[in-house]
Amino acid sequence: MVPVKWEFSKTIQAKIDRSFQATKSLGTLGLSKFEQRKFDHYGIKVNNRFKSHYNGHVLNVERTTMGLRILNIADMSRIAATETIPVRELEGIAFMMKNARESHAGHDHAVRHIEWTFSNTTHEKVMDRLNSTSGPAFVGLSEFEHTLLDEYGIRIGNAFQADIMDLPYMAMRTSGGLVVHRKLQGGVVAERTVSNNADRF
Repeated sequence: MVPVKWEFSKTIQAKIDRSFQATKSLGTLGLSKFEQRKFDHYGIKVNNRFKSHYNGHVLNVERTTMGLRILNIADMSRIAATETIPVRELEGIAFMMKNARESHAGHDHAVRHIEWTFSNTTHEKVMDRLNSTSGPAFVGLSEFEHTLLDEYGIRIGNAFQADIMDLPYMAMRTSGGLVVHRKLQGGVVAERTVSNNADRF
């Protein structure tokens, strides 16, 4: 069992709805190549089992070569201590971030009350950029990584919390990728000078 709870996107939740309405049961679910790639991106391999949720219940799920198999359903309370990836809802975010709300035509500058957990690949890119600069880190994203953010409703201009090394950082999505600011301290994004060889914490 992979020790995480996977948060399905609205697209997958809609597929589960349609499957349940058609068969009155939760069995197997086919996934597109993009949806399969999301699991690869986060290290969830074929035959791995993990948890998710559906309508207030825990789903024990197995990844298959074609998609997903719902193994059984349990009470929601049994998932309380499981880490949720790639995104989880937050009750609120109290922070101030310079330039986070600059006006750009066509961009949504909402602050999303969510925490995003990066895959290992993206996390390494973010770490490399944070360790190479004393200010905000500008991180380029691939087309797939952009599509993944789209899938979960994170638009260009949105600010959100990111889990980096188990610490809360503030990030903003841009047309090229992300701007990642230093970790939160008392609701304020901290910016301090670091040397090239210094531990950024």
